[in-house]
Amino acid sequence: MPLLPAAQPVLALVNPKSLTVKVNPEQVKVATDAALRRWLLKRPVILNAGDLAELATIIDNPATWPAPVFPPTENVLARFTSLDAEVLAARTRRRVWSFVGTLALCATAFGASQLLPSVLGAILTGGPW
Repeated sequence: MPLLPAAQPVLALVNPKSLTVKVNPEQVKVATDAALRRWLLKRPVILNAGDLAELATIIDNPATWPAPVFPPTENVLARFTSLDAEVLAARTRRRVWSFVGTLALCATAFGASQLLPSVLGAILTGGPW
């Protein structure tokens, strides 16, 4: 099998709300999931069918890879779903508290605007509130 070209590192972000890259790294492609497919299709074909089949055989052979350092994680999807639900609950809680805080601030400002004229009038005239 011929020597293979160096691999191209890719950082692919799946479904981000937005992506801002201030400085593009020289040796790493940063892409969203939507842009990744286009970028991969634009890449030049380097391996012919025979080399690709040989590489797939090597990759699929368990003896190619060292033994895992950590045991496999059980119920990965269930754990991720649970974590995702926690994140959603925290986001909802933060939004509710933000709304309640804004509402309390507005109520305080409204109450102060209603009370301030009578307090100032009492202070300036020396009368009761």
